[in-house]
Amino acid sequence: MSVTTYCMGGLGNQCFQYATGLALARHTGTNLLIDNSRYDQDSEWRVYSLGLFTGVDEPIVKGMSGRIIVEQSMPYDPNVFACATRDCSIKGYWQTEKYF
Repeated sequence: MSVTTYCMGGLGNQCFQYATGLALARHTGTNLLIDNSRYDQDSEWRVYSLGLFTGVDEPIVKGMSGRIIVEQSMPYDPNVFACATRDCSIKGYWQTEKYF
């Protein structure tokens, strides 16, 4: 059981995705996994950068698992925490500190 966060975009986006995933993992009492498979595509000009930070050492996986929660819109959605399970994945930008 774990929360997987799907990383995409640049470093700023990755930071929001990581922080939201970590908050959800703590909320559900599970571990965080990071799916960085988006950066395996040859045409992608951005790179996975969270590994540059000391302390960001969550396991890297290729693919999401469990219940997949997709961000529906940019404003904060408090239902994200309500529908999170101990085995879920999140995909979105999560660009508000209200998630963490």
